Amino acid sequence: MPPGGGGGGEAPPDPPNNSQPTGDPNVPEAAEAALTDLQGTSVSDMLGVNPITNVSKNRVRSRYKDQRNAPINDAMSNIGKRGKNVAATLANPMASPMEKAGTVLMAVWDTAKELPAAIEAWGDNLKESQRHLMAFNGEIAGAFLESERRGMIRSMESGQNTSASTSYMTDALDELKDSFRPLQDIGTNLYNNIAGFTMNIVTQAAEAMNYLGSIAALLVGIEDNTEKEAPPAPFIQFMMDIEKRAPGNRVNARANRL
Repeated sequence: MPPGGGGGGEAPPDPPNNSQPTGDPNVPEAAEAALTDLQGTSVSDMLGVNPITNVSKNRVRSRYKDQRNAPINDAMSNIGKRGKNVAATLANPMASPMEKAGTVLMAVWDTAKELPAAIEAWGDNLKESQRHLMAFNGEIAGAFLESERRGMIRSMESGQNTSASTSYMTDALDELKDSFRPLQDIGTNLYNNIAGFTMNIVTQAAEAMNYLGSIAALLVGIEDNTEKEAPPAPFIQFMMDIEKRAPGNRVNARANRL
């Protein structure tokens, strides 16, 4: 009977352990158990991805692919819309020949403008998507450095080729702004005068309202929102003084003082 058995059956055997221990005395038992549990587990299972459909991985890849290919995708979508517009215009019996020709020419012109820029932006996206590999591959690093060098050369050549026209354009722009300045000053003065006149009217109206409010406060015996007794009229004040000087009032006043 196994040790510790008290009359029951045999103890169930331990589950088989197919993992290989690390054998490192510095690795704690809990960490070694965690490593053991991860053995044989695929990355898809650890990330919660269905190994059959692989939905999450496909979504990530498609999103990254769409970011790189967005310029060319947008350009192709616009080309498709123009094609539908051209086909609808050509199939419309009510459209005149000039309208049909104009629609076709505008579609060709817009496509000729958009497609080269879209291809350039697409190439830039593809190039920049590999920039993170510069630190790991010398050829890629050299390619990016060469691209930056040629970009600086293009900028210098563009500056030389467009300096004359840029100077001419800036001079013409300054002349235009100088000619517009008097008109702008006239408009500014007009708006300032209108605003000042309006403010003066509002100020005078506010002062008139304050004056009317003061008169109303005097009529009801209220000034500055505090109740005060209104002073008597001069005639009434004169009669009150005579009454106080009467002999009977003097006697009463003396009696009160005593």
